[in-house]
Amino acid sequence: MPSDRTDFLREYYRLLTDDIRRSEAIIPKVCALEGGFVVLLVACRWGHGPRYLPSLLVLLTSAWAMHLLINANLWARRSHLMAANVEREFFTPDDMNVLLPGSYYTEARKYRYRRVFRVPLLLSAAFFVVGLATVPFDASLSSLGLFALGAVLIWTLYYEDRRCAREYAHLVANAPGRGPRVGK
Repeated sequence: MPSDRTDFLREYYRLLTDDIRRSEAIIPKVCALEGGFVVLLVACRWGHGPRYLPSLLVLLTSAWAMHLLINANLWARRSHLMAANVEREFFTPDDMNVLLPGSYYTEARKYRYRRVFRVPLLLSAAFFVVGLATVPFDASLSSLGLFALGAVLIWTLYYEDRRCAREYAHLVANAPGRGPRVGK
């Protein structure tokens, strides 16, 4: 007969896997929004429309999307770490290398981008580069301002990535989980 603790761990595990799916669900929405602004940029370039506004919108949208994807990756990795800790607590030592390989638990302790987030991040970075490449290269204040904004946005992305890595390292160090050490 399952105990209250076992029921709690099962429900917690279910919620963690739902959280991972929710983090991954933003990818198509973000990419569609970015794609729409890139189409607007191309249409404005072909139709000789506004020069700076479409580039600005693409830069801001792609930087926002990359921030969103970096944070979604952190939350998915965090949920993966907690699910691995629940499994280490809940599974018996005989289950640990039978149901899942030991590398699963080692992988949970490293901060890296999940495969599902890598391509959208690269796509967003490509859109960002396209946005910068379409800024008219002249000595006007608007061009210089957009290039400066691009540099600031790149710095914020770097800072956000480092912040997420530090936060994840803190979680790994302070919530090691119980149960047998697998894959060490």
